Amino acid sequence: RQAARRRGVLWAVVGGLGLFVAWQVISNPLPTTKAQSLAGLAPDITLTTQQGEYRLSEQKGETVALFFAFVG
Repeated sequence: RQAARRRGVLWAVVGGLGLFVAWQVISNPLPTTKAQSLAGLAPDITLTTQQGEYRLSEQKGETVALFFAFVG
């Protein structure tokens, strides 16, 4: 009987902690910095490749990683 009571108390504590964490996350959203709000705005870039021209604007909706390497 005591084991069942301990189990019930344990579940109540775990549930209470879960609700507390969820409340903290919902009530305190992460602040948005100016850099984050401008992150989606990239200028159109056109590159010449061996297959023709590559335009960044043609990749709208896709994830694009740009790598710039400078050889001194």
